[in-house]
Amino acid sequence: METSSLGRIRQAPAEDLARSEAGRQRLLVAGGLLGALAASSCCIVPLVLFSLGIGGAWISNLTALAP
Repeated sequence: METSSLGRIRQAPAEDLARSEAGRQRLLVAGGLLGALAASSCCIVPLVLFSLGIGGAWISNLTALAP
């Protein structure tokens, strides 16, 4: 570690690099998880709707409300 003229401790460049690399890895992991959830939503959303009792027959009754 280095000290600046104000007496504060500054991080060495190697520590800055390690911290930015860890942040980059976290960002990639978060993006991967969000991408996986988005890709599987085509299967999860109908399953949730069906488990709530909202099926295709019920949704087709909503077309009677169309203008």
